[in-house]
Amino acid sequence: MPSALDTPQEAAELAESLLPPLGNRWLHTQAVAARAREVSAAVPEDERDLLVSAA
Repeated sequence: MPSALDTPQEAAELAESLLPPLGNRWLHTQAVAARAREVSAAVPEDERDLLVSAA
């Protein structure tokens, strides 16, 4: 079933809409997603977007 979190871009847009009022949580989320992108080569290619979206 498709959701609003199917791609890293969709997940980022949702997080950006919800987290800025919470101070540093948005910055932390962005940093975690960036790190997930850096290490995504460690998982199968078809699961890389899921890793970044989850981050």
